[in-house]
Amino acid sequence: MKAVYSHRVSIALLVSGVISMGVALAWFYIGQPLLNHLQQSTIYPAGIPWLQNEQECSASGRTWEDDTCWDAEHDPNF
Repeated sequence: MKAVYSHRVSIALLVSGVISMGVALAWFYIGQPLLNHLQQSTIYPAGIPWLQNEQECSASGRTWEDDTCWDAEHDPNF
């Protein structure tokens, strides 16, 4: 009877190890590239509303276009 119990424990450990490896591989091949894609730093211009004229905008190193001051280095995570 003890041998049957030991055999069941061994199979349970083997199955849990295989499942753990499967989850780890799934994360490596699916989750990691998805996470990297979400963390890519793409820069989008943003209007700066408190700079109301071209002189203030240019002095701050930004671009004045269409009566708006644009910051071309805006981080979307900000």
